[in-house]
Amino acid sequence: MLSMGASDFKADRIFGSGAPPVFYFWVDKDHPGLRGTLLTALRNEGHEVLDNHRHLLHRAVVQCPHDHGSVEAYPGQVHEQLVALFTEYADFAMRHDAVIRATTTAPESSPRPPSS
Repeated sequence: MLSMGASDFKADRIFGSGAPPVFYFWVDKDHPGLRGTLLTALRNEGHEVLDNHRHLLHRAVVQCPHDHGSVEAYPGQVHEQLVALFTEYADFAMRHDAVIRATTTAPESSPRPPSS
C-alpha cells in the first residue's frame, strides 16, 4: 500500500552528468483516496509533490564527483542521506497512521443478507 525506496543506482546516474538516483515515496494505485489525502498532507507540510505521477514524491540522491576522495566518501554520504529520507517519511507516515489504518482496514464490501 505505501512504499519507500531508492532506485536507479547505476553508474551513469551516480557518476554521470544526467539525472541522479532517486528516493521515492508512493501509495498503491488501488488507494486513490489515500493518495489524495497524503498528497494534500505533504503539500501542507511544505513538501514538493508529484501530482501526475505514480510516486507521491521524488528526492534526488547525491551524485558522486570523480575524484578519489569523493569516491571513498560516497557510500557514507548516500547512507546518511537515505537514512534521513527514510526517517523523515516514516515519521510522516506515522503522523498519518489513523488515516492509513482506516484505509487498510475498511471493509471492501458489506455482506448481503440472504434473500427471502
